[in-house]
Amino acid sequence: MELIALFHAHRQVHKPANSNWVMHLLLYVYNLVLEWELPGLQENPTKEIRQFQENNKRERFLTPVEAKRLFLAIETSPNTLLASMVLLLTGAGKY
Repeated sequence: MELIALFHAHRQVHKPANSNWVMHLLLYVYNLVLEWELPGLQENPTKEIRQFQENNKRERFLTPVEAKRLFLAIETSPNTLLASMVLLLTGAGKY
């Protein structure tokens, strides 16, 4: 299928997430063509194409300045659950 070749060629010079985004965009466009009942298309040719596996994991730590800003935001926030949410989502421990 020509679309598979197109996506694999795109993948040769782009990251998987970018190539997957292009696939999603074309999936959406073809779905619109079907929804609008435009002539020339009976089914979406991209619906069975598998995405590329993505590994977007990235470990990053706050700088001391960023950490101070975060802690100040937590302390001054009217949201009483904010500190617990930051702990839960980041594993940051007690600040």
